[in-house]
Amino acid sequence: MEFEDTPAASEHQEEEVDFPIKHNDEAQSTLVVLSSTELCLGPIRPQLPMAMPMRLLQLLLCAGLLASCAEGEGHTGLPFGRAVREKYFQFEPGFRNFNHGGFGATPIPVRRAQEALITTAEAQPTRWFAGGNGSYHAALATVRPRLASLMGANESDLVFLDDASSGLNAVLRSLRWQPNDILLLTTAAYAVLPNTAQWLQRRYGIRTLHVEVHFPATGGETFLDPVREALEKLGGEASRLRLAVFDHVSSYPPAVLPVEALAKQVKEAAPSALVLLDGAHALGQVPISMTALATAGVDFYVTDGHKWLMAPKGSGALWARPSAQPLLEPAIISSDNAPGSSFQSRFDYIGTRDYTPWCAMGSTMDFRRDVLGGEDRIQSYVTGLARWAGRHMADRLGTETVAPDSMTPGMFALRLPLPEDWTPSQKTACSGLIAQGLIGQYSMQVISFALHTPTSDGREEVTHWIRVSAQVYLERSDFEDLTHAVMSLRDMDAAESTPIDAGAGKPERSMQKPPIIWLHVYDLGQMTAKLNTFMLRSMGIGAYHVGVEVLGDEWYFRWSDTAGRRNPWSICADSKFE
Repeated sequence: MEFEDTPAASEHQEEEVDFPIKHNDEAQSTLVVLSSTELCLGPIRPQLPMAMPMRLLQLLLCAGLLASCAEGEGHTGLPFGRAVREKYFQFEPGFRNFNHGGFGATPIPVRRAQEALITTAEAQPTRWFAGGNGSYHAALATVRPRLASLMGANESDLVFLDDASSGLNAVLRSLRWQPNDILLLTTAAYAVLPNTAQWLQRRYGIRTLHVEVHFPATGGETFLDPVREALEKLGGEASRLRLAVFDHVSSYPPAVLPVEALAKQVKEAAPSALVLLDGAHALGQVPISMTALATAGVDFYVTDGHKWLMAPKGSGALWARPSAQPLLEPAIISSDNAPGSSFQSRFDYIGTRDYTPWCAMGSTMDFRRDVLGGEDRIQSYVTGLARWAGRHMADRLGTETVAPDSMTPGMFALRLPLPEDWTPSQKTACSGLIAQGLIGQYSMQVISFALHTPTSDGREEVTHWIRVSAQVYLERSDFEDLTHAVMSLRDMDAAESTPIDAGAGKPERSMQKPPIIWLHVYDLGQMTAKLNTFMLRSMGIGAYHVGVEVLGDEWYFRWSDTAGRRNPWSICADSKFE
C-alpha cells in the first residue's frame, strides 16, 4: 500500500469552515469535524470534478462522520458493541466472551427482573405455587403467548422446560420404542443425542443410524445428500424408522441446516416416522416459524432460552404438534401432573422448584424489544457481524470458515492457521495452546475442536478449529483483537519449534521470528465508508483513520482524551503487515 504526502495547507486556497462538535456522553468521546485539509484527505487530484467544490465535499464528509457516530444506536442511544457490554452485562473487566453459544449471558435488567420474581415467590410461597394472582402460573400465562408468537406457534402447543436437553430427553424417553426400531442422527448432533441413544439401545434394543456429514459445508446438500442416501439404503426397513433428529443450528461445527427439506425427505421415505428438531441454538439467533416447520413434517421442537435469547439459565421450551402431544411425558412426574392430564398441565408443574427462569423470559423479550430494538435489528446485527468476522479472520489468517454465509448464523468456525509441515501431534498441541492462551493471556473465550475428514486415498485428515460467537456486546474491533491474538499465539508456538526431525524425534529450537507490525486503515464509520467506496475512492481520495500496531500495542492519533486502543466507532477497512 502506497501513501502520498498530504500537500501543505497553504497549497489549498479553500476557506476553512467551522463545523459543529458532537459530544457523546455515553461513549466518552468527542468528535470534531474540521476542514478537509485538517482531515488529511490526501492530495487533491487534478481529476476532482469541478462540480464537487471543496466546501460541498466538506459538508458531505461532515454529514457522513456525524451519521457514523450515531449509527447503530438503538432505543437506549447506545451502539451495539462495547457500550452495551459495559452497561448491560456483568463480565469481569477486560473479558470478551466469544462463546455466547456455550452458556449465553443474561443482561443485568433481566437478572433484576428475575430477582423481583424470586422476592414475589418468597413473599407468599403458597400463593406463588398454588395459582391465581401473584403465582408463577399467572406469570406463565402472560409469557407463553409472547413466546409462541416469537416462534410462530400456537400457544396451546408450547410448554416450558429447563433447557433443550430436557426436551430432547422428554421426547426420546417418552416414545414407545420396540427392539430394532431405528433412530436417525447425523454426526453433527450434539453429544446429548448419541449419549441418550446409547441408553435407549441398552434399555430397548433400538438401532442408531449415524449419517455421516462432512465439513467444511458447501451448502444445504452437505446434509441433504447423505441423509437421502441413508434413507434410500434403508429400503424395506424404512418402516422401522421411528424418529429422525436434526439440529436447526448445529453446535460443532456451527451451521444452519435445511431443516424443512430434511423433514420432507424423512416423511417421503418413511411416512410413519417422527421428526424432532434440536433448536438449542435457534431461539434468538435465527427466525423460527413452527407453522412452516409443521407443514414440512416436524413433530417436535426443543429450544433453549438462556443461549441466544439471553434469558436466565434454566429456561427453555418444547413444541409438539397436537397429534403427538399424548406421546410425551416430562422427566419428572409429580403430584399435580399425572399421566393423562393436559399437555401443558403435565409440564407446567414438576414439583417444588425455581420457576422464575421461565417467568423471566417475558422480561427478556421486553429487554430485546425496548432496549436493543427488536428481533430483526438484533439478529441482523449479530448475523452480519459473524459473517463479516468469519470472512475477515479467514482472510487475515489465510484459512477458511466451516460454512458459507448462507449457512452462517451468529457464530462461525474458523480453521486455525497451523503450518502444513507440522506433525499431527504438533498441530493438536498448538491448537490447545491457542485456546488456553486466548483465555489465559488475552481473556478471550472461544471453543476449540477438531474435525476428522476422510480423504480420497482412504486416510483421515484432522483439522483444528475454533468456534466464535458474535453478539450485541461485541463489535468489529473485538474480532480484530481476536485475530491478532490467534496469530501471536501461533507465532509464539512456531518460534519455539520447527517441524520434528525424524531422527531426533523431538522438536528443535529455531530462531525467533521477527515481530509482526500491523498497519490498520479504518473507515470513520458506515456512512463515511459508503462515501469512500462509492464516491471518493474513484477520485483517488478518501477519509480514513490509521493506526500502527507494534508488539500488541496500537498507536494512532485520535479525537478523544479517553484511554483505549480503538475508537468505538471505527470500522476497519484494511490491515497490512510487514
